[in-house]
Parts: sequence; C-alpha cells; structure tokens
Amino acid sequence: MSSVSVSGTGILELKAYVNSPNGQNTVNQFIECLRDELGSREKYESVCQKAELSTETFNEINFREFMENLVPFMRELPPGHDSGHLYRDFLGSAALFTGDPGINKAKYKSDSIAGLFGFAHDIGNSLIHRYADKNMIAGHAEIGAWVVFNLMRDLFGREISMIAAYGIAAHGHLTKDLLTPGGFVRKLYWAELFDNNGLVGFAAKIMARGCDRLDTGGGVSQLVRDLLASADALEQGIKGYDIKGGSQDMEYFEVNRESLITKLKIEIRPQDARIGGPTILEHLDGYANTQIQQNPSSVYNQDDDKVPLLALLIKDRVERQWFLKNRMLGMMKSLYALEPGVPSYVASWLKFKSLARQISHADPWKLDRTFSVLERAWQEQNPVTLAAWADSIPTIGELYKAEVESYAAIIQKSGTFLSDISADILKRII
Repeated sequence: MSSVSVSGTGILELKAYVNSPNGQNTVNQFIECLRDELGSREKYESVCQKAELSTETFNEINFREFMENLVPFMRELPPGHDSGHLYRDFLGSAALFTGDPGINKAKYKSDSIAGLFGFAHDIGNSLIHRYADKNMIAGHAEIGAWVVFNLMRDLFGREISMIAAYGIAAHGHLTKDLLTPGGFVRKLYWAELFDNNGLVGFAAKIMARGCDRLDTGGGVSQLVRDLLASADALEQGIKGYDIKGGSQDMEYFEVNRESLITKLKIEIRPQDARIGGPTILEHLDGYANTQIQQNPSSVYNQDDDKVPLLALLIKDRVERQWFLKNRMLGMMKSLYALEPGVPSYVASWLKFKSLARQISHADPWKLDRTFSVLERAWQEQNPVTLAAWADSIPTIGELYKAEVESYAAIIQKSGTFLSDISADILKRII
C-alpha cells in the first residue's frame, strides 16, 4: 500500500483493483474484520485499551507524512467530493479535536486521536465514483476505511488505525440495514456513543460523522458541492443515485439530466409536488432540518449533547443556511415582481464558476469537464432564476469564508502543530 500512496500509476492500478470482484472482496473481508474486532462496546474498549500504548506515535512528523501520503488520492477525487471537501473536513475535525469539551474528555486518548483521521472519510471516492457505489458491495465508506487503515498502520500502529477505519466505515447515519439500488445490503454498524462517568466513548464515530455533517448538513459550501457532484456523475456517464437531504428512510433518487435541471431551481415546493429529485434548496433544507437538536426524530443529532462544540457549530451553520435560503427565495419574489428583462446567463454562470473553483479544488481538468455539463443545465433556467443566482453568489462566498475562518480560529487557540497545518490549509481554500 505504501507504494500506491506516492505513485500516480499505483493509484490507477488500485482504482482498477477495488472496482474488480477480487478488490471488492478484499475490502469486504477487511470490513468484516473491523466488525468482528470492534463491533460492540466491549470489543471497542478492548482495542482502545491496547491502542493507549501507541498514542506517542501521534506527532507532527507522522501526521504530516500521513497527509503527504493522501495527496495522490486527493488528486483523483471528483468535483463535489473533492480536495476542498477534505480540507474543510480536516478543519472541522481538528476544531473538534482541539476545542470540544466532550472530545477532550474522551475516555481513551487513542479514541480521540483516531477520530481526528475521520476527516478522510470520503477518500474512497478517489477510487470509485460516489454515486456509483450504491451498485457495489463495498462503497466509498468501506473503501475509504481500507485505504486510511493502510496509510496509517505503519505510522500509528494497528490498533489506532483500526479505530480510525471503523469510524470512517460507520460515518454514514444508517439506522437499519440498507438495500442499495444495486441489490446489495449494507449492514448496520454498531455505533453507540457511550458515556462512562462523564467520559465519552466512541469519539472516532462522532468526529467522522461530525466533520461530515458540518460540510454537508451545515455548511453553505454544500450548495456548490452538490451541484458539482451531480454534474460530475452525468459527465462520467454514471447511472448514479443520491439520497434526498434529510431523508430519515434513506430515500434515493436517480441523478440524471432532469434532476440536475430541477436542482438548479430556486424554490421549495410542497411535499406532494416534489416529483423526481429535489431542488438545491429543498435538498439543503432537508439536511438542515435534521441537524439541529430541536428535531427529536433526527438520526443525526442524538449525541450532540455530549459534544457541545459540534452542536454549537451545527447550529451556527444551519442558521447560515436558513438565512441564505430565505434570501434566495426572497430575491426570486422581488425579481418576479419587477419582471426583469431576459438577461444573459453568462454573468451568473461566470460568478458561479469562480466560486466553485474556490470551494472545490478538484483537478482543473476534471472541474472543466464537470462545468461543461452543469452549464447546459444552467442555460435551461428562466431569467428570474439566473438573476437570483447572480445576486446570491457573492453572499454564498462571504458565508463560506466566515465558516472556514471560524474553524481555524478554534484550532489556533490550541497552540499545537495542527494550528500550523490549519493555517496553511486556510490559505489554500479562501
């Protein structure tokens, strides 16, 4: 695995392997090993206790080497599930690691260290397409767990690497076994955040899920990410599937040209009128409504009382999303009342492309191909929608900048080597 981590040729070979029956079987066997060794509280604590002997391996030299080994994989990440997403996930995970009282009171130091690596939970998308993984036995979470374990093991020891891998494999919010459109069953992971005399257990799960929630269910960057990911699936010719934002029953919709055109509309329709895929505001609103503690039926927020910084950050980001949603919907109403002329789509499109490049950081060639698909859907929008997009994009950029800077401010207070790494990342993404 070490040769793969530094070789572009090796990455291509690995991509072919994990998409083959043998590769899928290898990953699936690894996942079954994870379940067998960590799939209950008793087993999980046993591995954490062994991992406590290896916590000294968590140092700047080893961590920077791990980050360097991720780079070839990051280059292969597709638009929407790209380096920008991974960078923001790192900032979110590092903010929790350095600043959350619950994570700081983790029963096992090894558990919280392993949890930090949850920022790489989507690295499996470098080897299989995110929306095609519903047709495979091992999806992006399972492949990502396998990759991260192999990149970590020689640096941080087997036990810490296993804990990190389990958290990544379980970073989805399944509440039951899931039958995929491809006919495969994704089995539920044991994922019980437990409390032992005020000390949190299973930090690895809450951190992997937490940083993902911050950039998906909470961050305004999801508005751009989701459009790019859908367009990328179409550009790749993949019959892909996504889950409707906030769907408690993991309800799928097909990603196709019609769903992409619908997604660009700035509207929220009555539930009984939502045929096919959601609009982007419906998608984000579904996520946002399931993220906050005021929603007792949500599968996402049941443990937020144990991680107060995560709960605070989620609340902040959901409020930004609601502000943006209301602003965009209000702009649509104002423009309809003014009955504007027919503007060129170019002004709004160029603004969107500029913001998307800032948020994505995908390979420029991949991003340009994705843009070619998204632009065609953009041209299908009515003049009022295009004008509303043009007006809203600067606000999206301002909210995005405020979000990522808030992570860095938390990490900087720690005075650890993560402060320097986060400062470098912040310069790249704003």
